[in-house]
Amino acid sequence: MAEKTLSILDKIGSSLLATKTVGEKPSVLRTSGLVMTLDRQLPVKMGGKSFREQSGGVSLPSAEHLFTGDVELPAVDSQVSFTEIGFVIMHSEKE
Repeated sequence: MAEKTLSILDKIGSSLLATKTVGEKPSVLRTSGLVMTLDRQLPVKMGGKSFREQSGGVSLPSAEHLFTGDVELPAVDSQVSFTEIGFVIMHSEKE
């Protein structure tokens, strides 16, 4: 059940992220049991970023620790979902 739920959240988040442009303000979707934050930024803007909701939060490490290697990424997508029991981070790099 948990895998199916995560798969559905991933599909919804990915579909909505596809409509966002780099640098746009994060989108926040709220229901009674879930808060999903979707963001598309330059890699340097994603490093050190914090995602907070009433149930808690998560902070990302610096861009130097998140992104290593010689690959230049034009954008990074992030999807953070907070539920009543915790949070889930889904992260994808866009080339």
